[in-house]
Amino acid sequence: MISIVQKFYVNFLNAQDNKVFLRGTFVDASSTTIKTFHRTRHYTPDFYENLQDSEVHYDEIINILTEGRGT
Repeated sequence: MISIVQKFYVNFLNAQDNKVFLRGTFVDASSTTIKTFHRTRHYTPDFYENLQDSEVHYDEIINILTEGRGT
């Protein structure tokens, strides 16, 4: 049996308006929804393009990604 995650990715190729058809309904797959679900910060589209390698603070990234989720 194909898992729901596999079906999501197969159907993602045919997504329309950031909506993926899955099990009889459309699932919002926009970047904003995904970021909200994972409780990560929202950045402007050009944020990563303008980021210099020396500006990356890996400890801060780890703290952001694990914030409020225990150790």
